[in-house]
Amino acid sequence: MQRSLFLLFFLIAFCSRSQISTSFFIDGVLDGKETFDDTLQVIDYIESYKLNAISNGFYFAGIDSMKSDGELLIVYLHQGEKRKFELQGYGGKNVRKSLGRRIDYLSNRGYPFANVRIDSTWISGENIKGIAVEEKGPYIVNDSAFFFQDIKTEPGYIYHLIEHIVGEPFKETAYRKVNARINRSSFLGLRRPVDVSFQDEKAKLYLDIEENESSSFEGVLGLQQEGSGSSTVIGNLNLNVQNLFRSGKELGINWESFAGGSQELDLSYSHPFILGSRLTPYFAFDLLKQDSIFLKRSSRIDIGTYISSDLELRLGYRRSTGSLLSTNATTLANEDIADYTSELYSIKLSTGRFNQLNNRNSSQAFSTSVGLGSKRIDNNLSVADSFYDTLQLSTDLFRFDLRAVINREFFRRQQFSQELEIGIIENDELLNNERYRLGGLGSLRGFNEKFLFADKFVLSRTEFRSFFEKGSYIYLFYDQLLYRNDHFSDAPFGTGLGFLLSTLSGQFNFALAVGRSKSQPLDFSNMKAHFGYTTTF
Repeated sequence: MQRSLFLLFFLIAFCSRSQISTSFFIDGVLDGKETFDDTLQVIDYIESYKLNAISNGFYFAGIDSMKSDGELLIVYLHQGEKRKFELQGYGGKNVRKSLGRRIDYLSNRGYPFANVRIDSTWISGENIKGIAVEEKGPYIVNDSAFFFQDIKTEPGYIYHLIEHIVGEPFKETAYRKVNARINRSSFLGLRRPVDVSFQDEKAKLYLDIEENESSSFEGVLGLQQEGSGSSTVIGNLNLNVQNLFRSGKELGINWESFAGGSQELDLSYSHPFILGSRLTPYFAFDLLKQDSIFLKRSSRIDIGTYISSDLELRLGYRRSTGSLLSTNATTLANEDIADYTSELYSIKLSTGRFNQLNNRNSSQAFSTSVGLGSKRIDNNLSVADSFYDTLQLSTDLFRFDLRAVINREFFRRQQFSQELEIGIIENDELLNNERYRLGGLGSLRGFNEKFLFADKFVLSRTEFRSFFEKGSYIYLFYDQLLYRNDHFSDAPFGTGLGFLLSTLSGQFNFALAVGRSKSQPLDFSNMKAHFGYTTTF
């Protein structure tokens, strides 16, 4: 203590100048030279050296002396011998980390004021040994939260979302991650940082929740060129309810008409924190009718849970069936289709929400899934037995999907948006009625909706946006696709421009696109027009 006071007074007396040139010697060897602005920076440097040395096992490291050589301050430090520190009850090579893990363990089990201190130490041979004493403090449980504003969402949903269940032990990490966990929801936000108070051995959170309109109804129309040269109107209706019954449940209904008489219907539903658990089941059903050729049905169930503040893990099961609507021999040969049944077990990781990316702020979202399963080709009584002679009726199935979107703002009103999508289906007897369907406003712009069939593909969608209002912008885009199937491979692209206009009740989106591929030349008279309106509620 006396040495520290002496060194402090020495520094104060020496440091009357604006800059301090300092040389450091460790155990008599020059370690380096530094220039500091004031005395406090010198002291911080010495303290950092001591803490770093101690954390590496040099427990007797410290300062020996200082002296002034004209304009130069010389500091003599010592490191000493490296010793092993053994703390009874705390194993591991790094005692500091062991103590930190113990404090974290206690603070996440109802003891936010827990402290572990070293009670005594002694030298035993070449090692240092010590005894630690735990001071847990009061046991704290979660109390109901105080909401600064009246909210319509059920508080129970919010408590599960932020992992603040009333009556359970207080968790320090859950409190620190409230903001990140609120961001999991598309319809909730925080106006100000969360606060907490401890009274009567209970923890009460103070939340200023903001409820946003995130449910949407979208209608999209497009002009599509048919083989005869005439244009037909295609459409898409999409209903997305984000906070069903004010309990965080989500319902999605999507209907699409494309390629003449072809239609597709998608239904989805999610039920967060079922039966008060951390699990969220997801249900989905998809029905696709391709002209009068085939029908495809898919049912899926996923069970998801968050494994970190923003990373969700899902385990899923999907069953798909394909049924022939036409058993004409020529159609079967040309279209490469058959009746089939497939089952797929998958694992999926995702972070961020893809429906929150059309805003001016920088944002990102990511999801990837891997699935393994089997497929069986089913005999159709209306099809000749000879049709199945060359087919493998039972095969293994593999599927990989990835989607990532990143938006970055630059020059205040400009934004760069990049989306990457990858899809792979591996099967020894892959049929046309189970391949990926690409083309149109949601994938490759400048092409007819669901015009391309692919076993494997990589799709890049790039946009440069210029905002002229908070939620309105004009954009240029370039879409590049690489894909192949058993019979064909190509690298088509689409490019064009459009604008998105935000109004009081929703968003109007308009885009003009032209594309080129091996089968479609770049022809501005064949330009595709897409326009739609999305209203939020």
